[in-house]
Amino acid sequence: MNIVDKLSQNYKNLNENLNKDLNKDLNKDLNKDLNKDLNKDLNKDLNKDLNKDLNKDLNKDLNKDLNKDLNKDLNKEKIYEQSEIDILIKKIAEEKDRFLRLYAEFENYKKRTQKERLELFKTANKALIMGLLPILDDFERGFEEIKKYKGMILIKDKLMKILEYEGLKKIKVEKGSDFNTDFHEAITQVPANKDNLKNKIMDVVESGYLLQDQVIRYAKVVVAK
Repeated sequence: MNIVDKLSQNYKNLNENLNKDLNKDLNKDLNKDLNKDLNKDLNKDLNKDLNKDLNKDLNKDLNKDLNKDLNKDLNKEKIYEQSEIDILIKKIAEEKDRFLRLYAEFENYKKRTQKERLELFKTANKALIMGLLPILDDFERGFEEIKKYKGMILIKDKLMKILEYEGLKKIKVEKGSDFNTDFHEAITQVPANKDNLKNKIMDVVESGYLLQDQVIRYAKVVVAK
């Protein structure tokens, strides 16, 4: 091999080594830049996705907490409003009960006063009639003598009609009838001759009278015991 060939061969080898190193460095720089850009894009996309997921989770938790607090406040307010409603309902019930009691008392008072006024109206002449009863007693006691004089009988009948018109009624009492404490007053007792005469009226000492169906004088009787 001559010198020219040897130089050519060396030059060739040198070019190959130079190209090899150059390609190596170029590939290295290219790969470095490519990896850098790739990592940059990858990190960018990764950060973007990460931020998106993070924001999503953050918003989710935030909304969850916000809804929780909001529901808590709403429930608290609802309970408070319900408590106020319950208090108002209770007060209304108490006032209604109080009104019904007052109304019932007023109705009872009105009925009682009406009854008293009616009774007062019915017995307005009670004192006058009570004063005339002894005169009727005298007429009855002297009936055998009075009936001889027709004029006296007419006077007695006329007086009795006037008193009856005012509501006076004579308590009907017959010998042998049952003794009734609602209308009779036992002024004395006598032994009964028979068992079936016990608690029976044996005699009428003084007549009894009703005024507007109320006893103003009990019939005075003798009772068998």
